[in-house]
Amino acid sequence: MFKRSFASLGENIKYLGVIALIFVPLVLVSYLCMIFGVYWGMDDAIKAARETLAGQDLTALNAYTSSAYSSLSFNQGFDAAHANFSSMTWSKNFFDGLKSLLAASYPSYSSALEPAINQAYTKTFWLQLFAIANFYGTCALSYYIPLALIWNKKVKRKFGTSCLTFCFDILIIGGSVAGIQKLASLWNWAWLFTTPLISFLSIFLHLLEAWFIEGRPNQIPFKTVVNPSNVALGGLFEFVILMIVVVTIGALSQNGSTNLASLLGLPLMFYCFICSAVKCDNYVMSLLTPTQRERKY
Repeated sequence: MFKRSFASLGENIKYLGVIALIFVPLVLVSYLCMIFGVYWGMDDAIKAARETLAGQDLTALNAYTSSAYSSLSFNQGFDAAHANFSSMTWSKNFFDGLKSLLAASYPSYSSALEPAINQAYTKTFWLQLFAIANFYGTCALSYYIPLALIWNKKVKRKFGTSCLTFCFDILIIGGSVAGIQKLASLWNWAWLFTTPLISFLSIFLHLLEAWFIEGRPNQIPFKTVVNPSNVALGGLFEFVILMIVVVTIGALSQNGSTNLASLLGLPLMFYCFICSAVKCDNYVMSLLTPTQRERKY
């Protein structure tokens, strides 16, 4: 089944460009929303505090805000700054800490400033939430749109069927991967355990999908498609590719930014899964008789 698996990576290489065109700009939007949201909310809250406390000793307020801004400085490295920008817990702690500081150091002004601080936090909260939702939505679109284009071109899969298949991928593969990573993290060897399990699970589910959508209506036996040999060979192929991606991300992370490494690694990983799905579809289509193939096309 997978004699030409590595060749399939080159056959669909143009779709890696499609993934990058979707993924990179939209992920940058997420980064900008996180940065802008945190700074906007903090600046609004601090400005309101300074205006209300005009004429007061602002030593405590200045020390608190200076410490917060230093936590967001890119001088400490992009990853360290991003960890705070992207953390809804960090932003909530900042605003809660600001209210506690005002209550302790400026008790007579605390009640008057609380509505302004709450409003500033609300801005930050929604922009951070949008950024997180946009990131995961971008990952989904980066996987689905190129795959839908390939399906439409090569196996004439209908748009509605493609959507149902994609939902299956998100619910089953995503849920299973999350569960595997959680279990593997207990031993702190997540990459070692998850990569082979993800590989074989992904191939099994892609074969199952291909049989159910393309093979089952054409009376192709289940065991002809989903059998130990196909799962083993396909999983081995995907494992090798995923390990190359994982090692690449790890090497870039050690010599630079983990976030920037992910900008390169995630599209490559999506492309790997897409090629696996296409290979499974092509295999099932190759089992069709000339009459069945003519009816399909």
